[in-house]
Amino acid sequence: MTPGAWLYRKVISISTMNVERAFSILIGVAVMIILTPEINNVIAQPDVSLESQRYIEESFFNQIVGEVINNGSEVAEFVGATTSFYDSLGDIVGTSSGFADPETIQPGMKSPFTILITSDTVTNEAATYSLTLQWQDSGGNDYSKLVLENEFIRSSTEGQESSGEEDSG
Repeated sequence: MTPGAWLYRKVISISTMNVERAFSILIGVAVMIILTPEINNVIAQPDVSLESQRYIEESFFNQIVGEVINNGSEVAEFVGATTSFYDSLGDIVGTSSGFADPETIQPGMKSPFTILITSDTVTNEAATYSLTLQWQDSGGNDYSKLVLENEFIRSSTEGQESSGEEDSG
């Protein structure tokens, strides 16, 4: 039963209660109605996770391809991935980003993504990389999750696949 329907039933039955009791019920319902959106924002939200990814070295450019899933209970919009690349000393040498296709992911659904790596500096100097996912809920709230850290770049034309995730919060 919705809070509004419950309130209507309680107002109808006020005639059988004393005024103090009726007032406390109305205050309780008002608080419940006010807090319901906040409770829904905490409970019902998108939660995007990394299903798999791999680094692929090719003749013209390198790329990271992968797949994400929305494990949440709400739609995830503008889903993207950003990779930061590090040299052998751990210093950042570049970043690249890409979007899932489609960018909007329904709860329980998966979507692939591709990050093109066109920087010669990254291609020549990067030893490891990290991967961060970003998305928004339908209310425009931004979310970000580091899902992969210190992944080694391996030389292979077929790429190296990694699945699962390291959740940093």
